[in-house]
Amino acid sequence: MTTTQLPLSKRPLQQQVVLSGLTILLACTIVTYFFERIVTVAPTLQAMLLTILWITLVGLWLIGSVAALKTWPKTTYTLSEDALKIRKKGWFGNGSEELYRYDTIMSTRTTSKANGAYGTIEITLAEQSEPVVLKNVARPEKYAAQLKEIVVKR
Repeated sequence: MTTTQLPLSKRPLQQQVVLSGLTILLACTIVTYFFERIVTVAPTLQAMLLTILWITLVGLWLIGSVAALKTWPKTTYTLSEDALKIRKKGWFGNGSEELYRYDTIMSTRTTSKANGAYGTIEITLAEQSEPVVLKNVARPEKYAAQLKEIVVKR
């Protein structure tokens, strides 16, 4: 058997970036309305404060979004010879790796979104009460079937 790394879908991250951008725009619009209608300050001070607000919030959103897209993915799932490996990257180069032997896997369950384009794979293990969840896996049914094949062969 060869080692297979499960591909991850960027769609949830892209949706989160768009949703946070819309939230920033809505917040800036509400604050602008509040300043123009309710708060009475000098017009030049008002314009300066609103300009700083818009530039700062949109700039922070842009920097955060680019950083999130560049560091994607933080977690990788690999089907190796003997075990499922979950490698998680942390801040400042820290990371962790978890191994789950195939002979401890009792069942798998998939949940798909966007017509099966991505989703989650939940793995129930013999000695754990909580399932192991593989998030944002591209084509989860395909890789769950591949995982089931490996488990049956063991």
